[in-house]
Amino acid sequence: MDIARLWDILERERRTASLQELPENFCEEVRSYMKRLDEEIKSVDDSRKREILMDERKNARMKIENIVRRRMGKIVKFASSGSKIVPKGMLDDERTAYEVIQKQVEESINRILLSMLGTEDDEDCEEKLTLKK
Repeated sequence: MDIARLWDILERERRTASLQELPENFCEEVRSYMKRLDEEIKSVDDSRKREILMDERKNARMKIENIVRRRMGKIVKFASSGSKIVPKGMLDDERTAYEVIQKQVEESINRILLSMLGTEDDEDCEEKLTLKK
């Protein structure tokens, strides 16, 4: 992993509506890259070189956060769409977030529909609550 690869991943996420396939070990690669930068920053004696490395670390962190935020935005959009098709390309933690968001959105829709269309005691309640299921 390096800054150029992070930039490429971010640009691909920006250009498409779908999630980009990331390597299975993406999180480990990022963590290893950031750790390597931290170690280089600590070990370098040249203040100019240290400053360059610190800038790279700062830029890498911003790119990583942008990748995560952009991907999470897509996941929220997919999870709240009501579609039963699960998007491909999610990391494990992203899949967990997707499932939690999707469940919460469906529960919220049902509560709102219930408040608009009647109570659970109503005869037509079951029909009313299945509008979006």
